[in-house]
Amino acid sequence: MVMIERRYNGPPDTGNGGWSAGTFAALVGRPAGTVVTLRQPPPLDTPYSVVRDADSVHVYTPDGALVADAAPAEIDADLVEPVDFAAATDTAKRYPGW
Repeated sequence: MVMIERRYNGPPDTGNGGWSAGTFAALVGRPAGTVVTLRQPPPLDTPYSVVRDADSVHVYTPDGALVADAAPAEIDADLVEPVDFAAATDTAKRYPGW
């Protein structure tokens, strides 16, 4: 069981989308690389049931309405090496947006 508490509201009487998606992603058990699809605005203070299906999870309201699906996703990205603090500070001085 999982629940989105009222303090994590977004639009009136529904869960904040980012908070809700993060909560549902955590059910998959991967720290990163999870895709969540909200099927309806998540009701607040509602005990959801969680159904596991292979690697994914499906989240339902007590009356059986599908709230969200969450599943592992492959991330295909070229990572950029981080720059050191001195280089970042020097570059920031020349940033025209300041």
